[in-house]
Amino acid sequence: AEVSRASREVLLHLGPSAGDLLLAELKRSRNPEIRMVSVDLIAQLLSQEQSAGGTFTRSFRSLLLEIEHADDHPWYYLRNLLLVIRKIGDEGFLEWIGRFLASEDARVRQEALVACAQMKGDAARDMLKSAIVDVELATPDALDAVCSALQDDPEFDPIAFLAGLIDRSPMEPVRLAAVIRLATMDDDDAVDRLAPILNRKRGLIGRKPYYPEPLREAAARELARRDTPLAQRALRDLALDPSE
Repeated sequence: AEVSRASREVLLHLGPSAGDLLLAELKRSRNPEIRMVSVDLIAQLLSQEQSAGGTFTRSFRSLLLEIEHADDHPWYYLRNLLLVIRKIGDEGFLEWIGRFLASEDARVRQEALVACAQMKGDAARDMLKSAIVDVELATPDALDAVCSALQDDPEFDPIAFLAGLIDRSPMEPVRLAAVIRLATMDDDDAVDRLAPILNRKRGLIGRKPYYPEPLREAAARELARRDTPLAQRALRDLALDPSE
């Protein structure tokens, strides 16, 4: 069933009493639309509370404590709780992101990684730098979130990070996104890291096969699109046709 705008306004007006109903609905509903509406409304109610110790905030924290002591919840329920945390952006919930990062379910870890990347502050950034060592990036969106969050961090080497994903990630969409990001960096080191991908004659990397043609083609296409001396030199040196 659709939740009308009027119904949303009524629920928000009811405040914490409606919040508890929404938390229960988030847990039991099998309707994805209802779950997403519940996520939005729960996040709005939490954001409206003036104090971190408000009635509804305490209810939400109690629910998180329940999660800590149970492992029989469906992964999408845990994802939805992380979506709520992402929407409110409250550093007070950072510890829960850390706990979700240790989940046995890779999908939950992935959602926690993105949630961590979208949080502000030094504590969140430090947690993210530690997490990317252990949590495998599974989607281009996760890659974008991590790179955006750490772009101004002096300890983060984006070229080495992206090159490592291209070589080691088992997820082809992530490898492709990393190639495109690397190709759009106006940096000699970035172009040097692309050379093995662009070169058809490149052999095995450890036990991995040749780079798939889509990676090579994407790198050539992005370099050609930049139309800078550095990009054109890379294409010329490797005798590539950017129209391939």
